Amino acid sequence: NIIEVYSPSSIKKIVGKISYADENTINDALNISKEYQKIWNNVHIDEKLKIVRKFALLLEKNKEDLLKVCVNEAGKTISDSFNDLREAIDFCYYYSSEAKKILSKEILFVGPTGEKNKLIYESKGVILCISPWNFPIAIFVGQIIAALLCGNTVIAKPAEQTSIISYKIIKLLFNAGLPVNALQLILGEGSTIGEKILNDECIKGVLFTGSCETAKNIQ
Repeated sequence: NIIEVYSPSSIKKIVGKISYADENTINDALNISKEYQKIWNNVHIDEKLKIVRKFALLLEKNKEDLLKVCVNEAGKTISDSFNDLREAIDFCYYYSSEAKKILSKEILFVGPTGEKNKLIYESKGVILCISPWNFPIAIFVGQIIAALLCGNTVIAKPAEQTSIISYKIIKLLFNAGLPVNALQLILGEGSTIGEKILNDECIKGVLFTGSCETAKNIQ
């Protein structure tokens, strides 16, 4: 079904149209994410970093369009929307810097008896990212980028109130070079979609920002 999205500032102002995911779409997202995870995990960290940094530049380049949608769809002020976008770009550079430090090579420790001690970070698998409506750019981006850089494939479920802005952000990430199989965007109501995805054994972790009540349900 096609749903018309109205701005919180005026019930007469249509921001755009969206379509919620059905069961087939959810199943496809789960299967694709599961099958592609090992491929994405084997992409060298330097290649992942190039994609994320290019994505950060695209966020900056397309800021007028993103700010417009953020104001009209989420009902945020221009100033708050700008800060939201600024934080998302900061996340890209911060997580890139951290990933470069801890994922580029194994970390060796001094062994008192001559044994070799090393620390290696590994991906978990498929990660479900659930983000809120009040920070539709920063938290949405931060969750996804952190999970992707660590070699996980991602299923992103934004708040249904901010579906359009999430779609535009995902398009920019694909334009930056991210393989389309590495990230699946699922639009819809959390109560129905969340239960379906969370019950699948391929989900190895959840990144969530929202109420304590929903967090306990996810747990």
